[in-house]
Amino acid sequence: MSHNRTARFPHKRVDLEVVQERRDRVPVGSRMLHDHANLYIGGRNPMMFYVARNNPLPAGACCGLPPKSLDLTGVVVTDGNASSDYTLRPDAT
Repeated sequence: MSHNRTARFPHKRVDLEVVQERRDRVPVGSRMLHDHANLYIGGRNPMMFYVARNNPLPAGACCGLPPKSLDLTGVVVTDGNASSDYTLRPDAT
């Protein structure tokens, strides 16, 4: 579920506010980054490291998806952290 959709429900936040403020301003195609549900291909990324280190409860999940999932309409694939200035953010198809 996207960051924006999740905001409607009671939940325990595990993110860093400063990171979310930056991500709130990032366009991805015709929508904003917070309108997308993020899927990390690699489980060892800065967010998961931060969560594991700073929260006593599990806050994420790992799942397997078929590679053809990346070909679905509306899927956007980046080459790194979507809010980084160095990451390519192609338009959504």
